Amino acid sequence: MFHIINGTQDTVTVQWKRNENPFATLPPGEGSDMGISAERCSHPPADDTLIARSASGKSYSYGPPICYGETWKIGD
Repeated sequence: MFHIINGTQDTVTVQWKRNENPFATLPPGEGSDMGISAERCSHPPADDTLIARSASGKSYSYGPPICYGETWKIGD
C-alpha cells in the first residue's frame, strides 16, 4: 500500500498527473490507501506523479516514484 494523509487545513482532491479526474477527496487530517505493486518504485512510469489541490487553490505534488510502503503527508 501507498498511504496518503491530508496534513493541510483544507479539503484536498487527489489525482494522477496524467488524469484530470480526482480519485480521492480528503478533509483535513483524513487519509487514504492505494494498492500499488512493490516493483513500481524501481520501474516507475515517466509521469508517476500525484497532485493534490486544496479548496483554497494550493497545489502539492509527490513523485516520481510512488513507492510501496511510503506515506505522502500532503502539506509537508
